[in-house]
Amino acid sequence: MIDYSSVSQIKEILELFRLGMQKKFGQNFLISDRFRNAVFEQMDIEAVSSAWEIGPGLGSLTALFPEEKNLVLFEIDYGFIRFLEMEFPQRRIVAGDFIKTFPAFCRENPVPDLIYGNLPYCAAAAMIGALIEKETLPPRMVFTVQKEVAQRMKARPGSKDYSSFSLLCALDYKVEIPFQIPADAFFPQPEVVSAVVVMTRRSGTETVNRDLYLTLAKEMFKSRRKTLRNNLNALKGRFPLERLEAAFCSAGVELNDRGENVDPETLCRVVGFLSES
Repeated sequence: MIDYSSVSQIKEILELFRLGMQKKFGQNFLISDRFRNAVFEQMDIEAVSSAWEIGPGLGSLTALFPEEKNLVLFEIDYGFIRFLEMEFPQRRIVAGDFIKTFPAFCRENPVPDLIYGNLPYCAAAAMIGALIEKETLPPRMVFTVQKEVAQRMKARPGSKDYSSFSLLCALDYKVEIPFQIPADAFFPQPEVVSAVVVMTRRSGTETVNRDLYLTLAKEMFKSRRKTLRNNLNALKGRFPLERLEAAFCSAGVELNDRGENVDPETLCRVVGFLSES
């Protein structure tokens, strides 16, 4: 068994398997036993029978996952896949870019109880966004991401971090940030502080017109400082301005306001009005 807290042993494995650390893949291994266990504790593993792990690398989190539970590994680096096949022969591995591979995998396999991973900083938001947009919605997701991304995910209206990404995450999930992880808990050390985000599935959103919700969320923030009236002008071919104005007014919002002041619940009411009228 690998000592994942030993930098020297990790270096030996990288050299032995001729594994290069590729910056484009955002490979930073979580080497702190304290934080590895803390991340694992957030997974609520007793309620999980199946899971996906995104970007396992050398398997520092994989090694903690109970062998009797179904776990699928998604890994982009073929060098690390060779190592994972040897170290975790009982696990199924899906090779390639996660955003490109998971939709096809999901068409032939059920959505798991849990999706988790130490995500590459450069692609974390895109991965999480893709899961939600494509309605791959497990009861729980646990990710390590850059602190600023975590703050955007959890942000509420009126804060500088609030964005269309905040609205996207809030549609289906309650987002919590239980703790941050310092750079020295990783090898190699990143230049940013990380945070763990726990996403717990909301109920009652099944009837929301998802496409319309996501379209409005994106358009509302097309230019952050512009009013809703100006940002939503691009939708005039689909909705007359008068209809948009009536929808927002019914939810207590004027089109002279900005998207940064519209909360997810209000946007759902707007979507409901537009879907029915």
